[in-house]
Amino acid sequence: MTSTTARRKSNTFYVILIAGAAALSVAAAMQWIANFAVSTTFPPILQYFGLGAAYGLYTTAAAISLFFVLFFIKETKGIELEHM
Repeated sequence: MTSTTARRKSNTFYVILIAGAAALSVAAAMQWIANFAVSTTFPPILQYFGLGAAYGLYTTAAAISLFFVLFFIKETKGIELEHM
């Protein structure tokens, strides 16, 4: 393996690490936004529609998310980062 090839593989590895860190940052931000949305919408829904409607709304949202993940996100188990 030449030094150019080693350098290229090393640079690729660092790009993958940076992309992974960016993806984790986006995921954490989305979690904060989702928590904010639930904490601000729960009291009004509870007051005007009741506990069943509040839990029903969030259960429906979770079911839609599960459907999306099962059918639109591809499996990555056993696949190396370089092959994605």
